[in-house]
Amino acid sequence: MTEHNDNMTEPDLDLGRRMAMPFRTVAAMATAGVRSRLGRSAVTLFGVVLGTAFLMAAGTADILRSHFANEERDRVVAATAAVNAAAELGTLDGRTLAIWVDEPGRQARWMLERLRTLGDVRLRIVVPTGDFPAEPGERVNDRNESLDSASALIICNEGATQGYALPTRVESLGEQIVMDMAGQYNAEQLAARGLRYRHLLGEESSADL
Repeated sequence: MTEHNDNMTEPDLDLGRRMAMPFRTVAAMATAGVRSRLGRSAVTLFGVVLGTAFLMAAGTADILRSHFANEERDRVVAATAAVNAAAELGTLDGRTLAIWVDEPGRQARWMLERLRTLGDVRLRIVVPTGDFPAEPGERVNDRNESLDSASALIICNEGATQGYALPTRVESLGEQIVMDMAGQYNAEQLAARGLRYRHLLGEESSADL
């Protein structure tokens, strides 16, 4: 009976030894398998590379579409603001406009570019930073200086979270018109000061455009 038990345990010991093969042996077997199936391995690798490239291309295309869509939207916003400003004044020819750029973004830049094409207008621009493009002679040092001989005031404040109190000198504007892009001012309050207010991107802007 004892001999029978010994015979039964020997295969188990052998099996355990076979399962615990050295790593070098396993690696050699794997390498041999890859070599024997080199063509299929190459096709698989090519598929992985192609799939990765496709995903990268699709992601890049989405980013570009989003970028150009946002740019087109900002250009439409800028054109709308410029056209509404011109409509409010009747004509831009011979006018001087005070421009306060509180948010020097591309909407403000494109709006001013559009204003220059709509008439023979003089811009007096006040910008808190020095990296906003302006034509020679357009930049002035402070807000009050920009109001000298100005017909109206345009405040480029798209994206601003809150407005600020307008100084008393605003009431000296030739046509007493205050316009802004963010709609941060109350028309009734400005009317009490003798000023006319226009939100350049308000609900009425679509019809004007």
